Amino acid sequence: MGFGRCGIKPGGPALQLARLIKKAPHLELVGLQAYEGHLTPMTNLEDKERMTRECMKLALDTRDLLNANGFDINYITASGSGTYMFAGKCEGITEIQPGTYVFSDEHIEMVNPIFKPAVTVLGTIQNKTGPRLFTIDSGLKAVPTGDGKPIFKDNPKNRWRVFTEEHAQFKAAPGTNYKIGDKIELIPAHVCITVNLYDFIHVIKDGKYIGTWPVLARGKNY
Repeated sequence: MGFGRCGIKPGGPALQLARLIKKAPHLELVGLQAYEGHLTPMTNLEDKERMTRECMKLALDTRDLLNANGFDINYITASGSGTYMFAGKCEGITEIQPGTYVFSDEHIEMVNPIFKPAVTVLGTIQNKTGPRLFTIDSGLKAVPTGDGKPIFKDNPKNRWRVFTEEHAQFKAAPGTNYKIGDKIELIPAHVCITVNLYDFIHVIKDGKYIGTWPVLARGKNY
């Protein structure tokens, strides 16, 4: 659909693949997946809606092409947390797949502000290395930075300096008073790969700790 990550192009190439699947003795083609993930970062909603609808039309036209050639496809799953509001209104799209919205993160809040981040990583200040310079115990093994560095929940003006495996160093904003042992909440830039690092999540509701949620997909990357 434009992401170029996997799958096959709509139209003729999809029909060729469908025919190959039909010949396979242990496969059954039941639907199409059309993920327009390349549109997620867009902040111009008018352009995003137009381009999302264009992608959905390609999927629907592909369905019609397959059905005109002997298939019976009525199931089309599409979209994500950044574009579901447009794809879900396209007649013929039977399922949408938003997932990040459950916890949200910096990226999704930026493109879809109705979803506020609900997950933070709790770090502890371990050392003071200079004026307004601190070391925290939340490094790359705690908060992945491939999609951007986390934001300090209570003081976004703090600035990161270095991330290493077990630690990260930052420069505190002027007027900020930290001491060794202070707890700091970090909002991940990409919550999906952050959650995948943990066995369970501590859950707080209305300011009260209510228990843990296990991360059931933990360790299932095989």
